[in-house]
Amino acid sequence: MSIQNNIIQKAINVLKNGGIIIYPTDTCYGMGVDATNKKAIKKLIALKGRDFKKPISVIVKNLQMAQEIGVFNLQTKKLFKKYLPGPLTLVVKKKKNIYQLPNILTAGKQKIGIRMPNNKMAIKIVKKFNKPITATSANISNKTECYSKQEILKQFGKKIQQIDLIIDIGKLSKNKPSTIVEVAENKLKILRQGSLFI
Repeated sequence: MSIQNNIIQKAINVLKNGGIIIYPTDTCYGMGVDATNKKAIKKLIALKGRDFKKPISVIVKNLQMAQEIGVFNLQTKKLFKKYLPGPLTLVVKKKKNIYQLPNILTAGKQKIGIRMPNNKMAIKIVKKFNKPITATSANISNKTECYSKQEILKQFGKKIQQIDLIIDIGKLSKNKPSTIVEVAENKLKILRQGSLFI
């Protein structure tokens, strides 16, 4: 088994056991838990000191998984195919799905943010796990995004013990977070301008 496969397997084991991983993306380091596990999501929100009223996006492995959890019209499908994998989060209407994503994930809202970063490690984890994982930046709420393990350790301090696995691939390029886009009545609404310009 290669080193990479070994790390991916470790990440899967942590996710299955309701643990927290930190993984690289095409922007900053991300923080992942099983997006179907209410307890794990609560733990993640508490660790970040994040407002429960703020929804958390998820990472999917492909368009098929995205369509299983959200409503995609022609325009959103086009955006997905054109820009993903990449630094884009698509906000779509949540639909009843096989994963039974808990309400806490979307802060009770009927919409969900879907992401597919241009990072092989992140995608491989979701492919092998075969369920969406959370896509929130690995930082304490209202603090800056982290681009290296050193920054993560510094920011979390003693809280770092609550993180089960850090997949460290070195210092990431300082890219802005993903651009968040919602398509409402066939109109594009930029909710957050990030590194991608549409």
